[in-house]
Amino acid sequence: MIDTEIIISILIVIFAWTLYRKIQGNYEEENNELDRTNSENSDMENLFFDEIRNGENPYKLIEINNQFDLLFIKSLFQSEQIPYYIDSENFSKIYPGLGMGFHILERDYADALQIINDFYRSKLKNVRINEYLSHRFNEHM
Repeated sequence: MIDTEIIISILIVIFAWTLYRKIQGNYEEENNELDRTNSENSDMENLFFDEIRNGENPYKLIEINNQFDLLFIKSLFQSEQIPYYIDSENFSKIYPGLGMGFHILERDYADALQIINDFYRSKLKNVRINEYLSHRFNEHM
């Protein structure tokens, strides 16, 4: 009888230890991913401020109120290597809907405007397609 209780206790301890290590591993992976993302953002922001110190002029391109739009736009600017700075980004995570100023360098205005226009044009097109499909689906219901 005692041997069974000891074996069950050992199995519970092993299970708990394994579960703890799994949770700890997931937590570390999430933090590493967050660090990589923050590093990419800070790289673009550092480049932005380096250029400002070298005499470039900043320009507030757009006010963004949606975290998802911001995520896509930042990705587009990173892929084009256009430096940017976002003001109020962390506040908007706490208070959704708070506008975030998206700043670029004046010299990048034309390219940045094209990226923003293409993004919102694509987004609007997708909304229209979804509305059409939703309407067609509801007709058959």
